[in-house]
Amino acid sequence: MELVEMTVPTETSFDHQAWRSRGAEIAARGRAASLGIKESRRIRDGSLWELGDWLISGEQYLSAAYDEAVSITGLARGTLYNVASVARKFPISRRRENLHFSHYAEVASVENEELQDKLLEHGSKKELSVREMGRLVENEWSKPLARQEQGKKREEEQEERNKKKMRRIAVWLEPGPYELIKRVAKAKRMARVEGQYQPGDVLMDWCVAYFNANRGAIMAEVKELEAKLEQERETNTAEKPEQVSPVTASLTILVDR
Repeated sequence: MELVEMTVPTETSFDHQAWRSRGAEIAARGRAASLGIKESRRIRDGSLWELGDWLISGEQYLSAAYDEAVSITGLARGTLYNVASVARKFPISRRRENLHFSHYAEVASVENEELQDKLLEHGSKKELSVREMGRLVENEWSKPLARQEQGKKREEEQEERNKKKMRRIAVWLEPGPYELIKRVAKAKRMARVEGQYQPGDVLMDWCVAYFNANRGAIMAEVKELEAKLEQERETNTAEKPEQVSPVTASLTILVDR
């Protein structure tokens, strides 16, 4: 892979027209490269680095650099942003000759620079493909980070439960209702609804909603049951019935999985 270093002009030497011409040359070279030819892949890869460096140099002097870049290159604004972002995160001193631009695009999501270099070094030594690099990033960064964030989320939720003095109830369900609740939980997760949304969370939401909508009737039934128990206690001194206290605590309903 050929690494091309752009000379970033000083404020006094910036030539707007030269910058536009340079961008047109880079874009033309990239379009001319065929994706199916190894040599052309090398040319295209070098062009992406050039394109990123070119965009960064224009950002320093032009408030509408990306508007012009879209017109000059014919590329979408989002594509230009992504290319510039990768080039900014990986200056020339961090670019390895046997890794493609796409390798760096995979690693760019990693926030830890030391881990970035570790992943790139491993990919370079093992000559990983872009897909293999993506899997490496997922296993070494994305999944551990997701587990860490999930653990933090659970701690926050548990702290919130403790503040509200919530109590846990295990519920046994038949397969039909259980599978339906699982489907609802999965749909909410896919829709990125706030919260983890496990099956027990769905059931809890339904129970809380039902209780809020029928609070009067529920409390009336509780009082009726309490009165009945009290009456039985008075008339049956030989057997002491189990006492039931009014329900005042919030309930967290979790389904055993």
